[in-house]
Amino acid sequence: MIYKIIRKILLYASSSELKRYKNTFNSFGDKSQLNNYLGAFPWIYKPEYINIGKDTHIGGGFYFDGSGGLNIGNHVHISVNCTIYTSNHNYLSKKKMPYDNTYIYI
Repeated sequence: MIYKIIRKILLYASSSELKRYKNTFNSFGDKSQLNNYLGAFPWIYKPEYINIGKDTHIGGGFYFDGSGGLNIGNHVHISVNCTIYTSNHNYLSKKKMPYDNTYIYI
């Protein structure tokens, strides 16, 4: 019984927090949603460089680094605790450890 009450409190608190996050993205598609996973809040760096398509579902506890630019398309489902970095390496570069501003698409 106490577990159900605590879970409802966590879900309510996180749902209002997730609504706030939606407004920080560069674009956030219709019917897309950020989900909560047992109270795990998302961590988003540089959301102004992140575009999320329509009908996309993102699991709780995710980490997005949008500093290199990130486009997530339509009808995408991303599991809980997923991490996406866009600023570390350009793997198409011929340098051994490439660091640059190349835009990454998923």
